[in-house]
Amino acid sequence: MSAFYSLRIDDIPHDGFRLSTQWNAVELEAILADTDGLFSIASPIDIEVQFHLPRPQVLMKGSCAVTLELACVRCLKEFVWPLEIRFRYIFWPKSKESHVEEKELDVEDLEVVYYKEGEPVDLRPLIAEQIYLNAPQYPYCQDSCKGLCVQCGTNLNEQTCSCAQSFRPETLSPFSVLKKLKK
Repeated sequence: MSAFYSLRIDDIPHDGFRLSTQWNAVELEAILADTDGLFSIASPIDIEVQFHLPRPQVLMKGSCAVTLELACVRCLKEFVWPLEIRFRYIFWPKSKESHVEEKELDVEDLEVVYYKEGEPVDLRPLIAEQIYLNAPQYPYCQDSCKGLCVQCGTNLNEQTCSCAQSFRPETLSPFSVLKKLKK
């Protein structure tokens, strides 16, 4: 299966077009470069898309499957997260007019992509957008993750520490100083 990144809308047959491809994770590093270390791609991306031509727009429905490597926000342990995404985009040709009126966006407006007729449409930013939108904001390695000890930094999922015995919540609060001022 060869990688397929772009296509010309004008080349899509009238009865539609179906595409199955696989993108190598290394090839996508350029478009996912601004993840700020939130995640990395741990597997190739399997993509299936279908194009339908109810003119003048073009409808693209698809799905992609990828495995992300994330860091838990509680214990900082890295783990893998399988991600399966279903999406839909509506391609409209760019109008030659530059008249833009202010209006409230509908949900369907968020699915619209404008393209220049005769030029290829790059699918990579669309897939990257779906990965960003569907990656967890606050990933946990497991729902019951205990996190790190606030005193010594021990991963409480792997071992217990003696800090819990001397733990006094009032000493950890930044407002505990105010109690002393009251006296």
